[in-house]
Amino acid sequence: FEQFCINLTNEKLQQHFNQ
Repeated sequence: FEQFCINLTNEKLQQHFNQ
């Protein structure tokens, strides 16, 4: 479950930095 949360957060962060 922790890995899933980290994965989700990483994707959100990447989208934020990509914009």
